[in-house]
Amino acid sequence: MKRTFAIILGAVVSAALFTGLVHAVLVAAHVSEPAVATVYGLTPRRLWATSAAALAFIGVVFGGLSAGLRSTR
Repeated sequence: MKRTFAIILGAVVSAALFTGLVHAVLVAAHVSEPAVATVYGLTPRRLWATSAAALAFIGVVFGGLSAGLRSTR
């Protein structure tokens, strides 16, 4: 159980670090500027991105569970 928690914690920390580095690069390149017109709500591109992120998260969870089951046998 401790190993699973450590793996999950490591994944969350690495995802946060990656997100922070991407944001820093975008700010340094002056690409991360506020938009002229702000769009609120769910757009088709946001729906695809959210679906892809959810599918990736489910894959990580199943991969972690299968690695945990494999190590107990």
